[in-house]
Amino acid sequence: MKALKSIITIFLLVLFAHFSMAQEQDTTSPKKPKHKPVINPWFSSSLIDAQTSFTPKKGDLEFVIHHRFTSVENGISDLFGFYGASNIRLGLNYGITDKLMIGFGTERDKKMQEFLVKYQILQQSRDKIIPISLTFYGNTCINARETDYWGNDYTFTNRLSYFSQIIVSRKWNSKFSTLLGFGYAHINKVDSYRIVTED
Repeated sequence: MKALKSIITIFLLVLFAHFSMAQEQDTTSPKKPKHKPVINPWFSSSLIDAQTSFTPKKGDLEFVIHHRFTSVENGISDLFGFYGASNIRLGLNYGITDKLMIGFGTERDKKMQEFLVKYQILQQSRDKIIPISLTFYGNTCINARETDYWGNDYTFTNRLSYFSQIIVSRKWNSKFSTLLGFGYAHINKVDSYRIVTED
């Protein structure tokens, strides 16, 4: 009987030691992703005025300045829009995870206050098993212009507009990437339907 107890005790100690080692290995060497994503198809969340598939890494903060020039129609007199009155947008984007980004932006001319989210549904892989990146982007904007701008039938919802987009992206080689975006925009109240208050 003592021999049986000794065997059971040894068996339990070996089992416990094996379980402890397995747990230690799991915590010190996390699983590598099955399909590693391609390296830096884009270096920023936006390209000129279009969204890319890029999102900041978890915990990273991206500061974006958009300097939007005027029309080129005045030609050389304002250096094809460079010297004209510009519209400026300032934005902050934050990586919640390596695939999920939230952000906020504010614009000078129309006083747009933008709340946005971007999520990488698919990431193009280096082993070519996943051939494209697929990303969702959406925002809600509040037009913060004066109440008088909205006319005599004003409600707060007049200020709201929405935009959503699916972005398909591919990195072809170290020097060339492409993207294609499919978007839908909704504006609660457009300028042409604004009722101006009469004196």
